[in-house]
Amino acid sequence: MIDKNKSIKVYLVPMFFGGFEDILNNIPFGLKGILGELDGVVAENARTVKSRLQMMVDSFNKFGDMKVTIKENLKVLQWDEHSRKKDLDFIFSEIEKGGNWGIVSEAGMPCVADPGAEIVRKAHEKNIEVVPFVGPNSILLALVASGLNGQNFCFHGYLSRDQKERINELKKMEKMKGTQIFIETPYRNEAVFKDILDNLNENTDVCVALDLGMKSEFVKTLKMREWRRFKIDLKKRLGVFLVGGMFF
Repeated sequence: MIDKNKSIKVYLVPMFFGGFEDILNNIPFGLKGILGELDGVVAENARTVKSRLQMMVDSFNKFGDMKVTIKENLKVLQWDEHSRKKDLDFIFSEIEKGGNWGIVSEAGMPCVADPGAEIVRKAHEKNIEVVPFVGPNSILLALVASGLNGQNFCFHGYLSRDQKERINELKKMEKMKGTQIFIETPYRNEAVFKDILDNLNENTDVCVALDLGMKSEFVKTLKMREWRRFKIDLKKRLGVFLVGGMFF
């Protein structure tokens, strides 16, 4: 029996950080050919995805003889943190019509701290081939640039919005083995970093990584006693924070 889904492919399409000038710094050139072959995309932000894909194509087309274009009839479906099962069912009713589909995050790699993971899980259940591409991932970029334990690490996503709970989470991280990683929204960076300054032990290693993959990139690892003397601008920047634990 021939599997009707055998000819369908779902590509995990990385999305660049920053603006047009940052594309070639963090998106693989090998993605160029695939962008022109996509019949549809499932995006975290359906309103902006076509323009951002076009920016990648325009950047890639500056180099090499092969020019690619995005299909005029490209289907765009939205899947975000507010989506429901009925939306998932509709998305796969479209995907199973056939062709090449892309899963696209707002920025960075899809499916990591991103709702796209549910799409990929469903694709596996339906025996649809999933093809990942190398791309920017602020979590791993921060880890490798931090000098902290890269053998034993844990990603916590976003910490609690409640300050008391957030402080408890930070204190627990400080006692854990390995590197503890979390991300924060630009508008809450300063409040979270203040909690770090006010509550962690002076000998604890902390890395702050901002705007990774962009011209404004900043990465620094210091002991807490040093951070308390260091001035840093966190306003409206994409932040990853790492709390260092024991290497073993």
